[in-house]
Amino acid sequence: MATRSEITGANVGVPVTWVSFSPDGETLIAGGFDNLAGFWDVSERGRLTNLARIRVTGSNLLRYASFSPDGETYVTVTQGGYIEIWDVPEFASLNPSMPIENKRETIHGHTEPVFQGAFSPDGTVFATAAGTYGVGEYAIVLWDFSRHVTPVAHIPDVHLKAAVRASLGKTGYGPVTQEEMARLTRLDASNRGIRDLLGLSFATGLTRVNLEGNPLNESAYNTHIPALETRGVEVLADPRPDPPVVATPDFNGDGRVDFGDFVLFASLFGLGEGDAGYHAKYDLDGDKRIGFGDFVKFAASFGQGA
Repeated sequence: MATRSEITGANVGVPVTWVSFSPDGETLIAGGFDNLAGFWDVSERGRLTNLARIRVTGSNLLRYASFSPDGETYVTVTQGGYIEIWDVPEFASLNPSMPIENKRETIHGHTEPVFQGAFSPDGTVFATAAGTYGVGEYAIVLWDFSRHVTPVAHIPDVHLKAAVRASLGKTGYGPVTQEEMARLTRLDASNRGIRDLLGLSFATGLTRVNLEGNPLNESAYNTHIPALETRGVEVLADPRPDPPVVATPDFNGDGRVDFGDFVLFASLFGLGEGDAGYHAKYDLDGDKRIGFGDFVKFAASFGQGA
């Protein structure tokens, strides 16, 4: 159970209005109310180490910064409408007290302050939001960042991502690029707790995948596994589970709750789960017994269409 207890903290000298983690979770970029942003090493619980600082263009207030999903780039957005693209530096060689200059490109993208930015899951698109209430421009703009980043394979299921990373020989918790996924030929992902297969479409060279022992969701069975098999991938998976029983007072399925349904219900009245003849579709109140509570629900629907 989460305790929400404080791990550590640091006094950064100015009010901090935003923070953003790197994709591997080991670095934090933070800032607010000035034109400086700080990088912090958060790789060890209970330890917060200042790594470096950057200074954005001119005297602009820095509104937000974000790492790209590939972890190689970060972007800053400022009150002056600037979008600045930076290379993530090698922090070990830097002096934390001296602002660094590793800027790749500056875009004066808005006439009004930019307040927020966000990357698409693959990193190829960056969105900015700008505007001042009651004045000038109100805008959401999408920017093509495909030449600035390595596209990332969006794999939302953390268990599938861990299996892919293990097969690729990757350590840590960083992203898996689309290029790396294309090199994947076989994947043993059995008994991993995987539900969602979104992202396997990037494994264009995949020939065999073992998905046995996983609680796969409907999307996996309806979309992702058929798509893999259409490509000629050998897929090992457990049989699709039976759909859950939906209890409804229209027991005979003729579209109306009437005497025919009552006859069926009465023939099973008093049975519980485990008894011969019991069926969950007659258990309208879900207590695993066909009893008076179910009869009350049935009577309330009597004479109606299903």
